[in-house]
Amino acid sequence: MATIDSNGVDTSKTIMLSPGDPPGTDVAITTERPGIIRVLHSATFFDYPCASASKRRYFRVLENGIEQNVPICSCFKHAPPAVAKCCSKYFTCCCMECCFYDLIEKSYYDRGYYDMRDCLHWTMLVQGAPKPFAGEVKHIFCCVNCSQGCNECMACYFPSKCGDRVRYVPCETYCCCCSTRANCFSNCFGLCGPRDGEPLVLLGFEDCLAVGEAERVVAAMINARTMWSKRTNSH
Repeated sequence: MATIDSNGVDTSKTIMLSPGDPPGTDVAITTERPGIIRVLHSATFFDYPCASASKRRYFRVLENGIEQNVPICSCFKHAPPAVAKCCSKYFTCCCMECCFYDLIEKSYYDRGYYDMRDCLHWTMLVQGAPKPFAGEVKHIFCCVNCSQGCNECMACYFPSKCGDRVRYVPCETYCCCCSTRANCFSNCFGLCGPRDGEPLVLLGFEDCLAVGEAERVVAAMINARTMWSKRTNSH
């Protein structure tokens, strides 16, 4: 149930900061109201191998960034985060509350997945902002669009069994002119392959989402970053 304070802020969808905590001064990490971080969307999940861990998992789209917690089995505590996430998801069928730890990650809209200040962008070897992508790549066969079931088979990923997933396109072009999107050459002029405009390069972001949740997460991320960009005059 929504709780509105005297300033018109829904406190049920905010993260309140302690008055004694000095905020960062970089405009990219500031919020519209000092001391309050608005939560624009909280994802719902499909399933998780460990029932205890599932109660602690979350993914939040904030007004100034994204934050997530992926409980990791202690067996993979010293593995790289990406490896630990994958192993905990696919190789942990049950565990006790004492057998996992929280892997909390937060990134702002000018860093992390959205960062374009690396050497590859500076040298223009890659160009274009990263973009989130929901669901599976859509294919075409003999100039006819493939069904959703066919697209899932091509990806070897089935949301009805594994939950929805969100991935991201890291850039629009690489090596100065090669596109990361499908065109008539990559699908043999509609004979077979991804539809025109579909991404050819995708990197992992978030999975195990409730069926249909991926579209809502991507929409919330795009909307949140657009508002952040206007408020901070950043790109």
